[in-house]
Amino acid sequence: MFALHTVNRTELLFQQLDTILHHYSHGPFDPLHFLIQGRGMERWLQMRLAERQGICAMARFDFPNRFFATLAADLGLRLNDVAFERHRLTWLIDQLLGEPPFQTDPALRRYLQGPGPQLRRFQLARQLAQLFDQYQIQRPDWLAAWQRGERTGENLDPQVERWQAALWRRLYRQLGGHRGELWQALIRRLQEPLPGTLLPQAVFLFGVGFLPRLMVEVLAALARHTDVHLLLLTPVDGYWADLPGKRARALAMIRQDPDLEWDSRHHPLLVSLGRRGAQFQRLLLETVEPTLESACFYRHPEPEHLLHHLQNDLADGVLTRPAEPLPVTIELHRCHTPLREVEVARDCILARLQADPELKLEDIAVMAPDIGAYQPYLEAVFADLPHHIADRTLGRRNGLLEVLVAALELLAGRFEWEAVLELLGRPLVRERFGLSPWQLPQLERWVRDCAIRWGLDGRQRESLGLPPVEHNSWRIGVDRMILGWMAASDEAWQDIMPYAEVEGQMGAALLKLADFVQVLQRFWRRWQQPLPLHQWQETLSGFIEALFAETAETLAAREALAQLLETLPDSEEYPAAVELAVITDWLRSRVEEVVSDDFLSGGITCCTLLPMRSVPFRLTVVVGLSEGAFPQRETPPTFDLLTAHPRLGDRSLRLDQRYQFLELLLSTRDCLILTYQGLTPEKNEPLPPAQVVSELIDTLDHYGIGRDQWIFDHPSHPFHPDYFREGGPLPTPDPDRFAVARAMLRPGRSWQFWPGDFELNDEPVEDLDFAELFDFYRDAQSWFCKRRLQLHQINREMLPDPREPFGVDGLTAWRMRCQILEALWMEADPVTILRRAQLAGEWPQGEAGRQRFEQERRLAQLLHQAASGCGAGATREPRWHEVEVAGLRLYGKLDKCHQQGNLLVEPGKLCGKYLFRAWLYHLLAQSLEPSPTWLVSLAEDRKRKDEVVVRCFEPCDNWRELLTPWVTHFLRHWRRPSHWLPEWGWHWLGIHRAPGGKKPLSPRQKAEKWRRKCLDAGVTESYALLFGDTLTEDRIESLRSDYDSLLREFPD
Repeated sequence: MFALHTVNRTELLFQQLDTILHHYSHGPFDPLHFLIQGRGMERWLQMRLAERQGICAMARFDFPNRFFATLAADLGLRLNDVAFERHRLTWLIDQLLGEPPFQTDPALRRYLQGPGPQLRRFQLARQLAQLFDQYQIQRPDWLAAWQRGERTGENLDPQVERWQAALWRRLYRQLGGHRGELWQALIRRLQEPLPGTLLPQAVFLFGVGFLPRLMVEVLAALARHTDVHLLLLTPVDGYWADLPGKRARALAMIRQDPDLEWDSRHHPLLVSLGRRGAQFQRLLLETVEPTLESACFYRHPEPEHLLHHLQNDLADGVLTRPAEPLPVTIELHRCHTPLREVEVARDCILARLQADPELKLEDIAVMAPDIGAYQPYLEAVFADLPHHIADRTLGRRNGLLEVLVAALELLAGRFEWEAVLELLGRPLVRERFGLSPWQLPQLERWVRDCAIRWGLDGRQRESLGLPPVEHNSWRIGVDRMILGWMAASDEAWQDIMPYAEVEGQMGAALLKLADFVQVLQRFWRRWQQPLPLHQWQETLSGFIEALFAETAETLAAREALAQLLETLPDSEEYPAAVELAVITDWLRSRVEEVVSDDFLSGGITCCTLLPMRSVPFRLTVVVGLSEGAFPQRETPPTFDLLTAHPRLGDRSLRLDQRYQFLELLLSTRDCLILTYQGLTPEKNEPLPPAQVVSELIDTLDHYGIGRDQWIFDHPSHPFHPDYFREGGPLPTPDPDRFAVARAMLRPGRSWQFWPGDFELNDEPVEDLDFAELFDFYRDAQSWFCKRRLQLHQINREMLPDPREPFGVDGLTAWRMRCQILEALWMEADPVTILRRAQLAGEWPQGEAGRQRFEQERRLAQLLHQAASGCGAGATREPRWHEVEVAGLRLYGKLDKCHQQGNLLVEPGKLCGKYLFRAWLYHLLAQSLEPSPTWLVSLAEDRKRKDEVVVRCFEPCDNWRELLTPWVTHFLRHWRRPSHWLPEWGWHWLGIHRAPGGKKPLSPRQKAEKWRRKCLDAGVTESYALLFGDTLTEDRIESLRSDYDSLLREFPD
């Protein structure tokens, strides 16, 4: 007997099962055979049986494949032969594709030709193995025709069918059969008489939402000898196999009357999400004639909330609006980032736990289309909540395998500087080479300064088909560091420029970096030659020993790797040698396989949103429902004949995932919470959700539910004040967040590091070096952080690209002009500067570098000519001087003195920091003797970029009077930071010292224009750190008096 039991709630399905079990007499040691398709359902069913019977001891849970394999073995047959496993098929197909008939096949050539031919062949073999694996179960008639040398008789692509048939015939001769034949042999055997004691009294399939046609035929044959009960969760009470698809429904609406109440005919969610379930019902009815046992178990309870009403409508197959308003227990939260999604999910769970004392953590599930992508966020945000994460990949379960694969991909790639340092920063790798965490930033700075960009050495670059040059490679960079550490000279030695920043004991960290690079180089050279598969286990084990510290985690990784390598074919089955890229690709595919375990093992269950996972939860939270995430986009290969010619019962990932979302709606009891990245982090612009969520939004619109009742937009951080206002998106009881939100709203206070009235409590300054004064007025806030607070900010400049320089940025060009100017003053040949810069990897090589160098030399020569034409005379020796101003002793060296005055040459464009430094230098120089000061720089106007600007400050006797405001301002801000910004001062001069024109500006207009200019100019990072980055015109206006006092006497 084949009995089909359908109901729309998993708990009711279990009630059916319990009723059925009472009709069978089982001994205490007689097993109950349950067929399930997920360990989660197995765990849930075990717990329900134990609750009902007091114990669950003799229940045997099997996947359908394993159950039928055991049955076939009892009948003297074999079903799941190791020879037919997909991983083994991959290597067999890869070997066949390497033979001349397939290498020269014009239809296959476009898949096999290109860079990395062995890797391309292996990846093609893996796709074909998956395809042939599906053919064996879903198209055994095609394979039978190909084995006879015939065509299938269907309208298949003749070119694709030709080479696939030829490949299958070769593969079939090696295999001696296929899985489809074994299943058909089992069906024929089950159609014959069987011993009475061989089979159990009954077999129960619980929560199995879909089976291929061949498996259904096996069940039908099995039902001739024993009772088969298929307990199926289905949304509709009754027959619904004739459910139209979305396209058919739309065409019917167009052809008939679009104004008809189409929702009263078919529920829109059934049409959009239920196609897989309807197809399975149709397949069952076409293949077997089941006894239907479901009518008395369907329930239509009085709905307590909208989710109940939706489930009742799905059971009836139509959409009806509630008679009276119901609580909306479906929520959609739009967030900016995955982290915010998880934070919002946690807040929702805490709010539900607080509102419902009967809600337990075991009644809550957090799901995601890919739980691995959210695992780091879940582990951090849910650290204080008992939870467990199921469905982790093998790499997630053993993190060292992920690191191993990353290391192998590094060896097979370009050795980009960030990837190499990222590998070195892994804890087990770092410990293996004796490095501490604080040494890693130092090493990164050295690597960046030495212009290491990519490539191990010239030989490694040559292996990629590129010239064997070594500039910007790891070998040259490490040699530069070691040479600079050991040698006192800064001259090139054997075309290697020493890097002089490594000193003393810091060399120990450098040697450890060199050891690490040497290990990578040794294994890269060893693996340049392909190895037989049986040798990879030994060499990979040695790689782990050389790269990772010896810990329990390392031993576990070795054991896991050994188990994976045991699945490789032996040398007789696959005698060819394998490249590093192929073994890396194979290992990556294996460590990304999902291992389903730890389901319902205590606390909140975090798992992947998988088909046939209809375990009921009171509260279900689904994160990660962004556009394209669920259902996932499928891009089948062009040679996939299954997709081109589908049949009833074929598997489809998109249909499976759509039906899983429908099962999710059926399996949630009290509340369903959905989150996705619905807002851009940069501009807060809306983003579309996953397609299934969009269809749910449309459906709830039909129910008349306003979107503001269940769709919520969240701020980008959890301490936003909106969370603590009445009617906010999600109230939160977190006291720490509340404290931050309250501080943000404190009147009259901006969010800044430095308290407004606070001052450092130390002795006043008595002596000051000239250089300190210059640095203060160049960047007052950065000077205060470093000099007074000992706070060294990390330079957030853009990281260099992992490639050799083909262009030059502004800072590098400025440095080159400085060096050329110095060479011109010393009458040296600037060409040597180009050679040094190219040897250091800081300047483009070849003709491109030479042409750019000539551009910078031309600018430097213009500056030199303009400086020589000022009439400053010969250079004097630097003069040590000291002077007292405003009670402060200033001292230092004046090194820009010439016979006829002072000359400052700045190789950049004229701006505030250059101008005010020259002015301060001029005033200090006047204390020695009255003399002019010339400032030579490039023009600010970009349209006249080659023009040089010369600014001259005339001798003055009142230098002390002019210098006093600047020194006084400095003293006033010795204990507290200054708001001085040179660019704001530059704009002040541009407005107050500009020619009046036809209609001079009034003081009020000048002040207003200056405020706008300052707003446009913005602030520096140090200023934003100390005072916040929120600028207003009122705030700028409050600072205007400082600029007026400093710049009032500035010369025109």
